[in-house]
Amino acid sequence: MTGKKITVLGSINMDIVTSTTQIPKVGETVLGHSFHTIPSGKGANQAVAAARLGADVTMIGAVGNDSFGHTLVEQLTNEGINTENIMKVKDTSTGIASIILSEGDNSIIVVPGANNHVTPEVIEKHEDKIINSNILLLQLEFPLKVSSEP
Repeated sequence: MTGKKITVLGSINMDIVTSTTQIPKVGETVLGHSFHTIPSGKGANQAVAAARLGADVTMIGAVGNDSFGHTLVEQLTNEGINTENIMKVKDTSTGIASIILSEGDNSIIVVPGANNHVTPEVIEKHEDKIINSNILLLQLEFPLKVSSEP
């Protein structure tokens, strides 16, 4: 994949992961035994994988103007990914996935946050990056009209 120009149009989230011995029932409080934040989002994960394989990667997406957003952009930059096309949205949180791990299974709540601010109009502003790429990677974590409109 070395030398390929790849543009990733996708979600950028912070995973908030809690491990516990049992998933709480409605109204119940249980103790957890570990907690982690993990940079993620299907788009960001694809961008990191492609960059680690030697591709020239540009990420198009959105984060909030908050600590998670700053951390995620910094992490992507440290992976060698061009982050100039990541929009920082005021007054909106960065997307998160709240994940509970228990008994070999998980429960997940995704809050898209700033990811929902990526619209077809936003994509049009980055048309030159997309056209000059060898590969465009998409997922379905944005509204379908973002990935499917010409």
